[in-house]
Amino acid sequence: MRHASVPGRVLNVCTGQATSIAGLARTIGELLSVTPRIDFAPPRAGEIHASLGDPTQCREQLGFAATVGLREGLRQTLAG
Repeated sequence: MRHASVPGRVLNVCTGQATSIAGLARTIGELLSVTPRIDFAPPRAGEIHASLGDPTQCREQLGFAATVGLREGLRQTLAG
């Protein structure tokens, strides 16, 4: 990393690739060799439909870019 800190800034440490909650649950299930039960309900008032992090500022301000994708990061986390 170029800088140890960026005072007063909020940065997204992410890949910039979208992942749904259902997709996240399925990926975790695959890694654990289980089939998750996913129940869908009607959206609640004010619920966020989609959210996607942008890693640009993290890369520009800290010189950091994620190199591990979600699946591999989850695999490493679950392996412990």
